[in-house]
Amino acid sequence: MKQLDRRKLLSWVTPAVGVVVLPAHATTSDVPVLVTTTLPPVTTKPPVDDDEPKKVLCHQSGTPAEQTIEVPQSAVPGHLGHGDTVGACER
Repeated sequence: MKQLDRRKLLSWVTPAVGVVVLPAHATTSDVPVLVTTTLPPVTTKPPVDDDEPKKVLCHQSGTPAEQTIEVPQSAVPGHLGHGDTVGACER
């Protein structure tokens, strides 16, 4: 039986839902069938609360895409973190 390189096996298994740990002496006949499930898509934005207070920001200040936007208060730190400024744009 052919010896398996555990590093290659683990790099192949890592993206799956679980990881199978095999003993160092594992052979090709010892590899179990791996069954994965389809997971729901991951959302990157939290749900919007229409009643949440809004804040006016200058989005992408100093660029051709500069525009005044209004965002929920909970989104302000993220916008400030990538360079937006509080208040309306001057242009």
